[in-house]
Amino acid sequence: MGSDAIVIKAIKDVRFQNFKSLFDFYLPLSHFTCLIGLNGVGKSTVLQAFDFLSQLMKGALDDWLAVRGWLSKDLKFSLPERQGKTIVFSVSFAVDMEMDSTQTLCWSGSFSQRLMRCKAEKVELKTKNDSNISVLLRVAGNRFSLRGGRQQDIPFKYCGSILSQLEDDFLEKNGVPELSTLRSYVKDFKSLELLSPHLLKANSRGTRRDIGLGGERFPSFLEPILNEGQKKLLEKLQEFYPQIASLDVRRGKFGVRSLAFMEDCGENGKIVHGARHINDGTLRMLAILSQTLASGTLLLFDEIENGINPALMEKLVRCLLESDRQILVTTHNPIVLNFLPEEAAKESVFLIYKQHGKTLALPFFQCPETLAKLDLLGPGEVYLDTDVRELTESLLSEESPR
Repeated sequence: MGSDAIVIKAIKDVRFQNFKSLFDFYLPLSHFTCLIGLNGVGKSTVLQAFDFLSQLMKGALDDWLAVRGWLSKDLKFSLPERQGKTIVFSVSFAVDMEMDSTQTLCWSGSFSQRLMRCKAEKVELKTKNDSNISVLLRVAGNRFSLRGGRQQDIPFKYCGSILSQLEDDFLEKNGVPELSTLRSYVKDFKSLELLSPHLLKANSRGTRRDIGLGGERFPSFLEPILNEGQKKLLEKLQEFYPQIASLDVRRGKFGVRSLAFMEDCGENGKIVHGARHINDGTLRMLAILSQTLASGTLLLFDEIENGINPALMEKLVRCLLESDRQILVTTHNPIVLNFLPEEAAKESVFLIYKQHGKTLALPFFQCPETLAKLDLLGPGEVYLDTDVRELTESLLSEESPR
């Protein structure tokens, strides 16, 4: 296979071993994937695992751990049977190439908690049915090779993936521009699992490409989006809150940015509100909608329904389904599922559960009892009519997981 330009379309599936409670975890992804399950089974951990992959590509694990208040030891599955083992991952991407649209790009690696980097890594480009495999990158210990070439010593120290340090020009010169595409794609995963109303209301400084882990950079993140496409974002927001007449990011002293809303009060005129006077649900909705317009390849939302009026959920789910971004959400609210088309629900809703401390995933509507109910009920009604705890216990008693 040559080095034709590639376009990554979507993530096909992912496997994690030894990342927190993801002992041997597999998940296929759709355009919109929804995780359900009891509290404490690992739904948020799945989102964190994808964010971990993004940080590997950024080479920014130390900062990421510090923001979350974690230590490196917190990343690993902690039961005694796996102590001393590395975190292993594998991600498959659907790609388009100039001459072939049936190829898959696979990135896999083994992350050492002690070294804080991937001590083994591989990127492969595969044709359909794996009939032809081209190894674009191989890392083993302190040596690496590109497109099957000679092994070279790694002349620098790094954190995360070696791809966090290899320049685009170097990769192009060595005939592996696909690795630049992969790096950019994974770096652009956007995690909003820790969104905080308190942080969304805060002022910020400078211009930022991301909202921050909890929303602490919200005004700085919104400013370029409003400058480039204010009408589009405002129109989206007005579908949910028609009384909002305008949005603005205002600059104060020392580069401080603050968010302001103008409310249309009809014959009583218009009122300008600072972000600290806006309700939590409106700010969260704005944060979600802005992500669908900004750069981002995979959007991660934990408990997507938090703070949002149930009457608005149908519009929100439709907006996410129509987005050109791939989206992974968790929810406890049956309403979210009820607005999914039946076929989409069958493919995209996964029950997350635990066995002996290990997080597992199962297509919710492939369980015989839930699939049968779909003939009479909507997806959300099936969820509401199902005792998830009882279903989980039934699954655990039937057979051992993979």
